[in-house]
Amino acid sequence: LGVLQIIEFLDNQLDFQFFNFNQDNFKMYLLSSIRREMADRHSVYYATLFALYSLKLHAAFINVVDYIFFNAAFKKHQIASSVQRHRQYVSLASAE
Repeated sequence: LGVLQIIEFLDNQLDFQFFNFNQDNFKMYLLSSIRREMADRHSVYYATLFALYSLKLHAAFINVVDYIFFNAAFKKHQIASSVQRHRQYVSLASAE
């Protein structure tokens, strides 16, 4: 049901004079409460999206830091060991 259909239903079902309500004020109250409910739903939706997106960014940041520190250290180790092997090879070649 849409908002207008709900209001029409209430118009037909409730006797506003009996409840001592102003019909227009009640409609405005109903509309504002429905809008507030929808806005709350949207805020929960966007908060969930933000949380998931921030977790995704956090995971990407951890991957970048992991790559920079650990892969760079591993590459330095590889370069150092290859330089050391090259020096050993050169010293062995010059000894012959």
